[in-house]
Amino acid sequence: MESRFGLKDFVLMVLVLGVGITVVLAMVQDDRKWNKLSVLESEMKRQSSTLGDIKRALENGVVSMPSSGSALDAGSSGKPLRDESWARPGAVVTWPEPWGPASDPTQFDDYARGGTLTEIFEGIPKKLTPFTLNDVYISRVFTEVVCESLAMYASDDLQLQGWLAEAWQYDPDGMWLRVKIYDAARFSDGMPVTAEDVRYTYMDYIFNPEIESQEYVAQVENVKDVHVISEKVVEFEFVKPAFDNLVTALRFPIIPKHYYEQFTPSQINQSTGLLIGSGPWRFEQTPTPENQWTPPQPIVLVRNENYWRDPPPIDSFRYTFIQNNTARLTAFDNGDGDIMRATPNQHSIKSEDPNWLAHNHALAWPNMRSGYAIIAWNCGERNGRATPFADKRVRLAMTHLLDRRRINRDFYEGLAVVATGPFPPGQGDPTIEPWPYDVDRARELLNEAGWVDRDGDGRLENERGDEFIFEFIHTTGSSVGPKIAKYMSDQGQKVGISVKVRIVDWSMIESIRDARDFDSLIQAWSWTSPEDDPYQLFHSSQIANQGDNWIQYSNPEADRVMDLAKTTIDFDTRAELWAEFHRIMHDDQPYMFLLQVPWIRFVSGRVKNVHTYPVGFNKWEMYIPVENQR
Repeated sequence: MESRFGLKDFVLMVLVLGVGITVVLAMVQDDRKWNKLSVLESEMKRQSSTLGDIKRALENGVVSMPSSGSALDAGSSGKPLRDESWARPGAVVTWPEPWGPASDPTQFDDYARGGTLTEIFEGIPKKLTPFTLNDVYISRVFTEVVCESLAMYASDDLQLQGWLAEAWQYDPDGMWLRVKIYDAARFSDGMPVTAEDVRYTYMDYIFNPEIESQEYVAQVENVKDVHVISEKVVEFEFVKPAFDNLVTALRFPIIPKHYYEQFTPSQINQSTGLLIGSGPWRFEQTPTPENQWTPPQPIVLVRNENYWRDPPPIDSFRYTFIQNNTARLTAFDNGDGDIMRATPNQHSIKSEDPNWLAHNHALAWPNMRSGYAIIAWNCGERNGRATPFADKRVRLAMTHLLDRRRINRDFYEGLAVVATGPFPPGQGDPTIEPWPYDVDRARELLNEAGWVDRDGDGRLENERGDEFIFEFIHTTGSSVGPKIAKYMSDQGQKVGISVKVRIVDWSMIESIRDARDFDSLIQAWSWTSPEDDPYQLFHSSQIANQGDNWIQYSNPEADRVMDLAKTTIDFDTRAELWAEFHRIMHDDQPYMFLLQVPWIRFVSGRVKNVHTYPVGFNKWEMYIPVENQR
């Protein structure tokens, strides 16, 4: 048989030569060889992937060279040729950019893989088991480093990029979404990520009434069903069109069916650390009910050697917990942590210390995951009796009673902005002005609501003769909570209100909210997307079954606007509805919207490639030079 040197042989030969040249050049630079070994490894993996792309392309009759990523150019047409046999005929296929670093760490001369990055949490999470707790600390571990979703917001411009999803099709009418999962995607135990895992995550886990995932059900309740089309193709069917159907389906972390189906709902509910995923870090040993992370042990994650993409630089993550603000900063300064959330006062002091700044970063910036501080009022009943805050006139009076500009100036070092509602910047009605500080108006509103000094003792009473006394809760270790509590107590005395301060550990807050056993408490909400959906927090349907409307706020008009906005696909029309809802929130004051608060973070100077993005941090691109590793 005649032997021919064809196009396929030529392309493969060029690429093999390219890899060989890369190896030779790296070996020549002996003085930098150790730092460059990881770069070389990544390049060889990329070249290997490219060879695989070309092989598949040639087998399918596509003879052009691959472009960046996994796209294959069609040559003369100028359009990418990809396998779309999985797609619905006639529907547009979106091939997103793959998610990854916005700033390539390998471009730096001191780049290296390895080292442990330690983050100090100011609170202790109760558990890490997926979807059993809606908590900021679990999200930093579960959704950031251990598990992956189908898509993720790009760090720099917040465009959706593919994570587990290589491509998708979205119905123009918003009723279905078909997703193609990367063939190479696999969990940390080596098992492939499949369409069945996606179906299981939603239909058998989150929607399982025996699993304590109620706080997440509200976020995905418009998912009617999830259909397995093939091993790597899954299709979401929605109850009705909604503006956030695409994000709802693409942004929830996917968990492995083969791992979680071995546990009963009771085991899952009672667990604290049954967590594995497809991300680049994992627990050193696969957790079991008998051997899992439990609080308050540090959380230690190691590199997932089965990770299916080029691995990020950091070898391991360690999370420790120090609730005392002073002690947390001391530990950071002693080198016991690399990232910590700082108080406004700490940021103000350290950002003016050139010696400290020579070795550390003091960062403060608004982003998609920052949010707003609130005083939450129980707008319903507590222990069978309506609280004073069931009356919106009382809630508005309390807003007039506190000078939020002073709170920003004195307690937040001027880093925040007075809030008018629950939306991130750019959403809602920009013409709304914050309610002014006005003690006289507060007194008038209280009198209108029936709270009057009836016996001349300087204290307000209602018609039953009950004194206006309420409980204010803040958590242990809060930097601002004690200051707000003292200020509120002082202001309350001016109009005849008594405030009883209760301090609890952060781990108790969830049970207090679930039982609706509070009058008021201070906390903050973080946004999770550029356009926020208030349904989960304020719709009356979310009061029951320990939903996130634990303030028991109910307003039929607010429900109507939220329902309509949620099903409005047109952006401009929906924006008008959000503005209307914003005005309702401003008038009703179910929360006292205190301030829009930026992220405030200290980062050790030993960590490189640190950027303040609209999405927050991207820990995938951070690295630690060899000389700084420990």
